[in-house]
Amino acid sequence: MVDRQPATRGLHLCFAARSREQVDAFHRAGVDAGFRSNGAPGFRDYGPGYYAAYLFDPDGNNVEALYRDVGNPGHAG
Repeated sequence: MVDRQPATRGLHLCFAARSREQVDAFHRAGVDAGFRSNGAPGFRDYGPGYYAAYLFDPDGNNVEALYRDVGNPGHAG
């Protein structure tokens, strides 16, 4: 990471999770640590099996954890 001023804002960063439980844990840990939720864990309308949760970092960037469940083209099965 680079300590750059002003900080990057409006970025969407997505991490791939290996299960819905990992997405749930990501969101729970973030909220417990004081990060603001931008979407509780759940299925999204982006495509079948798209299970994600979102948090805002302190600079307002959107951080996503995504699991591609059964029915999603990216599902690893």
